Amino acid sequence: MRNSLYRVNVLMKKACVLLMTLSLIFLTVSCGSNTKKEDLSFEVVDNTIVIKGYNGSDPYLNIPDKIDGIKVVEIEENAFKDNSVIEKVKLPDTVTKLGDSCFSGCGSLKEVYISENVDVIPDSCFSYSSSIEKITAKGAKECGSFAFSGLDSLMTLEISEELNEELSSNDYNAVSKKGRSCEIKINGKNVTVEETPTMEGMYATPLF
Repeated sequence: MRNSLYRVNVLMKKACVLLMTLSLIFLTVSCGSNTKKEDLSFEVVDNTIVIKGYNGSDPYLNIPDKIDGIKVVEIEENAFKDNSVIEKVKLPDTVTKLGDSCFSGCGSLKEVYISENVDVIPDSCFSYSSSIEKITAKGAKECGSFAFSGLDSLMTLEISEELNEELSSNDYNAVSKKGRSCEIKINGKNVTVEETPTMEGMYATPLF
């Protein structure tokens, strides 16, 4: 009897380990695999790929560095604007340019990783994507107007020191959060930000 119970316990433990392993494999595959080219709108320009949009249903957008052997280098203006499906974005290191408003108004978007080879965050890049919690853009050294406006849920910003200085000195480039002061983490440091109205009636939050 004891031997039977022992064998049952061993089998149950093995089954649990197997299920956990399969779950981890599934999560790794689903989160680590590139977005299928069939789910992307793109154009070949001068033997490079420009991404124009996304029509897939997977909330994780992991753009490949190449499509059909051609390097992906740019995200077009308004490429993902007002998309309600995307929750997380990872851009490959081959991408060097973002178009204006490319992630604007993405209501479900929570996390964005921008290639360190992107030097400029363009006008209204993330504006009014109010669910964004984390943006990583360590290579960018400058940004356009209202690039970070209306980010009501933003908690973490990983950026270069050059971009940090620009955001701190210009209301039009500042981080904007609606209705309250808050604390966000910038490059690992907790920073309390306060709302201040700008000339245009917008609300900007200087970082320092």
